Amino acid sequence: MLWPQVFCPPNALHEHAFIELMRAFADCTDSEALDFFDLLDHDFHGTLGLPQVYIAICLVAALGCRQLTKFIYFHSTRLFGILAKGCRFSAAPNRVTWARLMMLLRLLGTPGHLISKVCVEHGMTPLAQLKYDDFLDIIFPIMVQLDRGTDIGEITVINEHDRTATVRSKMCTLL
Repeated sequence: MLWPQVFCPPNALHEHAFIELMRAFADCTDSEALDFFDLLDHDFHGTLGLPQVYIAICLVAALGCRQLTKFIYFHSTRLFGILAKGCRFSAAPNRVTWARLMMLLRLLGTPGHLISKVCVEHGMTPLAQLKYDDFLDIIFPIMVQLDRGTDIGEITVINEHDRTATVRSKMCTLL
């Protein structure tokens, strides 16, 4: 049980170190950090390699600055590959189970109404297995909505008129 903590390969993090890393970068509970660790630990060794830690940090950073769509644009194949490797005992090769994707969406703070909407639109069942194209069709609109804000009126786009109304000098408008 303590093997990953006793012997951790070079360039890897065990789960306790990952929890400490997540505490430094994100405001999450230990159980959320452990669930995130379990999603990324596709080999079930109890350690995360450099690619998984990189994806974790990029995902947390994208979530914090509402750049999830950009994250998906650049890292969707890598994220899909990590999720698919974790499903190798419960899904066909190069497929992600709906349960694993839903776990990721819940960790990102996706509201239930968005997940329900996706289930209805795509006919998802608890036993569904997603190919890469289906994965993108589902996750991209959700990430767009999370970037905009999950509640109506929570969108943080600054209109040019609103920005110039609070400017006190011409010097500030140039910046």
